[in-house]
Amino acid sequence: MASIIFGLIDASFTFLGETSIYNILIKYMVNDVAELITSGISAAVAIFIATLVRNLLKKYNDFDELAWIESTGIIIGTMIFILFYYLLRFIKIKIKIK
Repeated sequence: MASIIFGLIDASFTFLGETSIYNILIKYMVNDVAELITSGISAAVAIFIATLVRNLLKKYNDFDELAWIESTGIIIGTMIFILFYYLLRFIKIKIKIK
């Protein structure tokens, strides 16, 4: 569950917030460094929130943390974000047509 949340947060930050932060940073540093910093911020925020969720879940349930489960959860979280994005685009197109 925490890894799914990580995937959702990382994908949403990458998609929505990274461009804004990148545009600010690119004024003060070279392109490669600005990209690394925005990617690092995205990962740090996602890990922080996912760790909080994982700690809350561990209070109520005992579960194993396996690498394949974590990586699958990240992929699922990213896919959920992509599906949600396309759903919103579809709804927006439907509204414009009417």
